[in-house]
Amino acid sequence: MEKFTPQPKSIEIPTSREGIVIKKIVQHLEENGIDIETLSRESAYELASSKKFKFPGTTPEGVVSAIEGMGYLKPAPVSVEAVKAAPVKPELISNLRKLQGVVAIEDEEILEVLEQNKFYEELSSNIFKNNDLEAVHDLATSLEKNHPAETPEYYSQFASLVKRGQEEIDEDLQSLALRQESFRKKMESLPEAEAKKAEKMKKIATIVECAIAYAVTTVGWYGDNASIEQTSKFDDHKRSVDGVFQIREAEDQNAFLALGVDATFRGLLSKEYKDKFAALLKNIDSGYKTKIKYFKNHQGEMMKEFAVPKIVLYFDSADIKSLVSMVKNSNDAEAVKEFKKSPQKVAVMSQILVSCEVLRDFSDECGNNISEKYNEFVDAVHRLGEKDPEIQEIIDSAHETEVSKHMRYLISEYKKGTLAA
Repeated sequence: MEKFTPQPKSIEIPTSREGIVIKKIVQHLEENGIDIETLSRESAYELASSKKFKFPGTTPEGVVSAIEGMGYLKPAPVSVEAVKAAPVKPELISNLRKLQGVVAIEDEEILEVLEQNKFYEELSSNIFKNNDLEAVHDLATSLEKNHPAETPEYYSQFASLVKRGQEEIDEDLQSLALRQESFRKKMESLPEAEAKKAEKMKKIATIVECAIAYAVTTVGWYGDNASIEQTSKFDDHKRSVDGVFQIREAEDQNAFLALGVDATFRGLLSKEYKDKFAALLKNIDSGYKTKIKYFKNHQGEMMKEFAVPKIVLYFDSADIKSLVSMVKNSNDAEAVKEFKKSPQKVAVMSQILVSCEVLRDFSDECGNNISEKYNEFVDAVHRLGEKDPEIQEIIDSAHETEVSKHMRYLISEYKKGTLAA
């Protein structure tokens, strides 16, 4: 394949699942100075076969056929070497970055490192290019006024609501401390550069969690009766729930309709999303219900431990850029008004609805009655839609989406035993 100097050009990409793969391949080619017009059929097939570009419901043959339908692919074959790489070593990472543009890498561990590095570099260069991560993080956390104060006193307030009172709380705090110490030691064992990167990624995750809670609760994406309250560190670390999406019914403010949210900012097709979703499927299949133990609702009332339906909510770099902009402009009343109309509110609610519906059906198949709570939450959203035309419009459009297709694909892999949890 010939190298070229990328020039702006209009490439019509089909609006199909194959088109999603083609778009990624075209971007990959442009990033590496390769003209799609010089791409051979064999090279296209190798790229379409790479795990980097795979998408549920597509085949390499279908992608190649779609590219040919666009008028590309010359007959002269050019082989693309497939490398089965050795286990990842830190000193190899820089070389692997160079290799990624030339060969099809099959080792999943290496692909994960490459994905993380590329994502981190994109965030650093496009979103936090002014080295303002710390400032954005501090501002984001300050927006979350209802976030639990992580002190022993906060947990002790729940003594009358747990079975064994303070003794049980002390055991939970000790368990949490051990987990946090284990994480600290893991960070200390990393090379300095990797440890700093991990700490920054952790702060980005916090920014995303706080920003979404702020958008729903304060900006009012879905009206005054919807909110997201962040969970305690115990429920975050031990139950893998970042926040609780609560809907308060106007007719009965004491009714508690809640959804547990576990957020990831690596994108729908990332390994992190797959791993979190696989773990959730395993829990549902095992009859387990996600429970929240130390939580105060939007009204500030302490809740006795309760079960919630749970979803994995994904965000990508474009979402993060928008959320960071919202955080930075949170003191600007006009900007906040604009963010209230953000397209992200449609994407998030659509993702919530289809996730609840897909996981409701899976729970029902598994005989786990958490399916009823998924259904209750969906019904509550529909009732919001009856009073808000914008929400109703989201509901009407949230049917079979790329999110639901991908979830169903992962569920089919789980049922076949090929999706590790």
